[in-house]
Amino acid sequence: MINAHGLAGFSMRALAKALGQQPGALYWHIRDKQTLLAAVAQRLLASIPHDPEESLLDVVTAFRVQLRELTDGAEIVLSSIAMGFNLDQLHARFVAAAERDGRELNEARTLATTLVHHCLGHVMHEQQCAQTRRLGLHQGAGDSASVAITADDETFQQSVRLICGT
Repeated sequence: MINAHGLAGFSMRALAKALGQQPGALYWHIRDKQTLLAAVAQRLLASIPHDPEESLLDVVTAFRVQLRELTDGAEIVLSSIAMGFNLDQLHARFVAAAERDGRELNEARTLATTLVHHCLGHVMHEQQCAQTRRLGLHQGAGDSASVAITADDETFQQSVRLICGT
């Protein structure tokens, strides 16, 4: 439902209707919409492929790919973080990969946090641009400045290398 209508078109009422239930029935199972979205975020992040020997670039790239799988995935994850739901397992993967790349623990933690934020912001921008294009609202078609900040896969990977200093 989120992929079809985006976060703006998702509501508990619409979900109940799609399930053939009364809206109040959902609240016997889920406290509120944000709790449901946090569960969606956790499930999304849990499905990121994992390789114990992955590089930091591999972890960041897998995170980005997974966020892009769900319409408004970055916004859903960001709102879940803001509500206090944690990304401990994902963050630990970033930290472990940074340590494998030779970083000290404190530096690895800071780098991991920086890369999570960078990836979330990047994907949120990508998803918002895609939505404005779908709606015919994008104003920057053909504008070189617009193209410069709408990064492709290679530009994203270059930005990660710059942050990592590699």
